[in-house]
Amino acid sequence: MSITGKSMEAEGETIDEAIANALGALAISREQAEVEIVQDARRGVFGFGAQRARVRVSIRAAVLPIEQVVPQTVGASTQGPTAAPEDAVSVLQRLLGLMGFRAGIDSVEGEPPGETCLRISSDARGLLIGRHGQTLDALEYLVNRIVGHKEEGAGRIVLDAEGYRDRRRRELVETARRIAARVRETGQPEAMDPLSARERRVVHLALAGDPTVSTRSDGEGAMRHVIIFPEH
Repeated sequence: MSITGKSMEAEGETIDEAIANALGALAISREQAEVEIVQDARRGVFGFGAQRARVRVSIRAAVLPIEQVVPQTVGASTQGPTAAPEDAVSVLQRLLGLMGFRAGIDSVEGEPPGETCLRISSDARGLLIGRHGQTLDALEYLVNRIVGHKEEGAGRIVLDAEGYRDRRRRELVETARRIAARVRETGQPEAMDPLSARERRVVHLALAGDPTVSTRSDGEGAMRHVIIFPEH
């Protein structure tokens, strides 16, 4: 997923999923976007030659920046250190409405203490989550920017949809432990697929107590990943 100015390219298993991922990252509705199909999805034969759908989405000239679409009176000033959960819920409801999603939102205390988790319930949860949570991550970033939380830590707003965050965490832990076992057996380091900062942290913590392996983040930007090394 790449963003340039007021347009971006995004991928998905289908054209609709790719468009939804782009709309989520740009925080606009389908009516506010101009869509160009870069490539359609292709299944391939026996697993070879498959390709994901890719689209380029641009914001129509008449669309206002998100800071103007969601009034600052909804949340705290962007300079403020905290904001009430009700403000974050209002901001998220507005963003989901702009994207054309109908959803319910529950606010619960997150982990660590001081963090607020907004749980989203929607029939369109697949589109809302996106590939590896990309759409959910983009929404989370926007909500925190609007209500004033620019850094991770106390007071941060975390978004979840239909328990995705916990499922993804378990999946990452299982994958990390499986690769660690292979690294122990072969004695050779192994790199995982590119992961977000949140997901890399899950991997580091999952293997922190294993004296037979060590982990290190490597790479740049969207290609940053975790390498698991054997400890001799």
